[in-house]
Amino acid sequence: MPSELDWNVVELPRFAWPGYFAIRPARLVRNRITGSADAQLPLGPILSTPTDLLDQLLAFAELGPEDHLVDLGCGDGRVLVHAGSAFGCRVTGVEKDSRLVVRARARIDSAGLSGRVHVLEADARTFDLSEATVVFLFITAEAVGSVVGGIRSRDFEGTIVSHEQRFVEGPTSPKESTILVGTDSLTVAHRW
Repeated sequence: MPSELDWNVVELPRFAWPGYFAIRPARLVRNRITGSADAQLPLGPILSTPTDLLDQLLAFAELGPEDHLVDLGCGDGRVLVHAGSAFGCRVTGVEKDSRLVVRARARIDSAGLSGRVHVLEADARTFDLSEATVVFLFITAEAVGSVVGGIRSRDFEGTIVSHEQRFVEGPTSPKESTILVGTDSLTVAHRW
């Protein structure tokens, strides 16, 4: 059953709601079975990017082999591994939680990508983005505006891609937004 937080945060376009009602209960059941839960941090809940959306999200980022993708708040490293293996680019993950850093590094090692994909235990708000060409985020729509504004204030001129279950508006409105539908996932992707 969706929590009260779901009803307050999620603002999908009306035509997309049937997909959400089909996907959210399945995701809650999976979380219950696997023992994972939506933890809360200052920027919102900790959620993993659904693997069935990775190709679409990274293609939306216009990611190529010459890029250096930085995933701020990389979690378990699934985006890192997929970007490094499927798109052939250099990838850096930034994660504050040491337990997730260990999981991400194990995922990278098991994929054989240690030479091209790295994870650093650091604060995403102060991480040096001077070598990045693409920044990837999965945070709430409420937090994304201030985070994108903070990234732009550090003179980052590359592409920023975020996804969430609603459209983002305000002074840092994205250049483009699109709805992406996976096998059992649905998201709204944004590009600045």
